[in-house]
Amino acid sequence: MEFGSEYILNAADEEENLEGEKIVYSDCEVDDDEAIKTTTKIKKADTNVVSVDFNRLEEKGTLMTGDPVNCVTCGAFLTAISQIIEENSKQIWNCEFCSTPNEVSLSPEEIPKEMTLDYVIENPSESVCQTTGSSIIVFCIDISGSMCVTQETTTQGLKGKRKEALQSFQQFNDDHSDQYLPGEKRNVNYVSRLQCAQAAVSSQLETMTQNAVLVTFNNDVTIIGDGFQEPAIIAGDKLFDYEHIKTVGEAFPTGKSIQESRETLLEKLFNLEETGGTALGPALLASVSLATKFPGSQVIICTDGLANTGVGDLGGGDEPADEFYAKVTELAKSAGVVVNVLSIVGTECRIEKLGSVSDGTGGKVDMVDPLNLAQRFSSILSDKVLATNLTATLLVHKNLTITREPSSAEPAATQAAESNVLTKKVGTVTTTSEITFELSVKDNPSLGDSLPFQVQLRFCRPSDGSGGRLQYVRVLAQTKKVSTDRELVEKNANFAVLGTHFGQQTAQLALQGKYSEARTNAYAKKKLLKRAAKTEFETNYYSAWKSEISSADRVLSKQQKLEKQKGRNYSDDEEEDEMDTDDEDVKNEARKKKRAQVSRMRSTERDDATSNTLFRLKRYQQKK
Repeated sequence: MEFGSEYILNAADEEENLEGEKIVYSDCEVDDDEAIKTTTKIKKADTNVVSVDFNRLEEKGTLMTGDPVNCVTCGAFLTAISQIIEENSKQIWNCEFCSTPNEVSLSPEEIPKEMTLDYVIENPSESVCQTTGSSIIVFCIDISGSMCVTQETTTQGLKGKRKEALQSFQQFNDDHSDQYLPGEKRNVNYVSRLQCAQAAVSSQLETMTQNAVLVTFNNDVTIIGDGFQEPAIIAGDKLFDYEHIKTVGEAFPTGKSIQESRETLLEKLFNLEETGGTALGPALLASVSLATKFPGSQVIICTDGLANTGVGDLGGGDEPADEFYAKVTELAKSAGVVVNVLSIVGTECRIEKLGSVSDGTGGKVDMVDPLNLAQRFSSILSDKVLATNLTATLLVHKNLTITREPSSAEPAATQAAESNVLTKKVGTVTTTSEITFELSVKDNPSLGDSLPFQVQLRFCRPSDGSGGRLQYVRVLAQTKKVSTDRELVEKNANFAVLGTHFGQQTAQLALQGKYSEARTNAYAKKKLLKRAAKTEFETNYYSAWKSEISSADRVLSKQQKLEKQKGRNYSDDEEEDEMDTDDEDVKNEARKKKRAQVSRMRSTERDDATSNTLFRLKRYQQKK
């Protein structure tokens, strides 16, 4: 658990007047209508942010024996920062978060003395953490006709059927040399997208220790598995049958270790050829279903085209496709499966839809040059799954409020529910996963000199050998000093925590279709980081963050400009429509419907480059 500063700022909310200012991050000149002009005041950004870096799950805490002691009101755990007093021959713990008196009975040895505590509890038999074996990697590869598109490379040594075809052409020359068109370069080779994907997968298969299976798709979906079984082919009308595809994937046997299957998989990989359409949706579902028996598994999809066959078809209306991808996301998330999506630069595959699956399961989404696929595959697989089915609960002092993250459909009037306890259902986490919380101070609070904080993490470890019978609870406790001096607080800012939170927050708002809110919010955060950057080190942090945020601002300003050119009238910075009612419930429902409509429209109109920029920012982490 880390914080946005060495101090919690105890100050009433301040506002900044941005009247007449243009919110532009890039250094280049832009037209007036590409900048947001605001005549409103916005909340002055502060450093009251809490971060939880899940990489710390690899570190061991103090394993506690016996049952944990919890506050009967807020559920806080008794920790090393808790105070126990003797009162009428009884031990009383006055909860540091809600002030509830709790009667306890503990010997000195049972009282926690460490700030990080681990508990292990038995899971009920129906636990979603149950597993039948070690996690696997599912390589889901597009072999549609467009994967034959080639590009220049200086790489030598082709593998697979492409090499055999080249050798067959060489026999028409007397010296069996390569054939060239007039003026064609002699010092380069041409490789197809499929060849690049084959090279990327083979580079992993040759060195990996985790078990792997292969799935391919074009007009049909072929589950090759570990290569020792007869492939399962899903074709025709079955491509539109969600339950059939799911059942086939779940039932497919995958019993061989990577040591046994490596050579067979490599042979089948290099025998692949490009042809046909793109049954990406059915392939995604089959791959996820195949992995659900093995929590902690990862699916890597590599594609260059739009899903146009079977369930998840993106060539028609968005609503059926949205339902399908949401359903697959929930299936993967509940089973502890991470889905990663890699598309090819220069193609359009509606990353917005596919990326929602990756985003919801803790995976990565990216547009990649085919020649860099091997490097990207390696990066993904180096990001180890640490826990599944994780929930994170933050508890803060009763005079603080944890800011909730609104959904795209929630009107501003209903977004903030004041609470000092908030639980996030995170799902599967890897070594690079991190979540953040933003805090507010209630009006006229009495906070004292320091404040308590507690994070409770409940999760399963896919590799603990228990078969999912155990659930783990990690409790993190800290206290933080309080100051009313904004300058002192900002002087002690943690740029890594703030940069990560502000970047991810901006992307979250933008993906919900709240373009102007995302840009104005980020602008306020930018002013804070600029104020706080005093040293060369901090200035470099600020410059790196500004570069990332500038990329997002450029694509958002471009989207808003395109809307204006097309006569669109749903910019989220416009004044709310007048309503012929004083009923707040009716108004909130109308606002909710309008926000949902704007979110859908903007999601549909974002191209892959825009979506990729926003998804990248949403996983942005300022290096510590």
